[in-house]
This record gives sequence, C-alpha cells and structure tokens, in this order.
Amino acid sequence: MRWARRLSKACDVDCDFYALQVVLIHGLSTPSLIWKDVAHTLADSGYRVLLYDLYGRGYTEAPKTEYNAALYSTQLALLMQVVGWSKAIICGVSMVS
Repeated sequence: MRWARRLSKACDVDCDFYALQVVLIHGLSTPSLIWKDVAHTLADSGYRVLLYDLYGRGYTEAPKTEYNAALYSTQLALLMQVVGWSKAIICGVSMVS
C-alpha cells in the first residue's frame, strides 16, 4: 500500500487522469505473476493496471523472431493502443526497468 501512495504523491497537484494508469512489466527470467500482489494493491487504490507477459515468457506465445528491446517496445505500444491508453506510469524490474 505504501508503494501505491508513493506513486500518487509523485504527481503534481494538477495530476491528470493518465497518472492513474500503471503498466507493470516483469523481468526476462520471471513471469508477470511477480506483480500480482502489487497489481491488486494498485487496483484497490484506484489505479488502472495493465499486467501482461512479454513475448516468449509466462503464458504468451513465443514467436520465431529476434527478441530485443524493439520487439518488447512494440508489444507494449500495441497493448496500450488496444486498451486505449496514450500515457501511463511504466514500472519494470530487471532489464525491463
């Protein structure tokens, strides 16, 4: 819970709606489940949370392609487009951060 409060305090007083949208991205050696408790805490605090597995990790397909920052950036951009977000707070661990 303290973590969610710190995020909300990081905004200016004139925080816009997008500050309440958070994307949680796991590292390359762990699935998105590592964020499960944080995602619930943020959602319970009023944040909209996007939690997903990177290609080739967790429950996603593993396309036959080169795995690099461009692939993962594109994946995130497409997911944000699908949910209708143009901005969000991005939180990552490991190489993703």
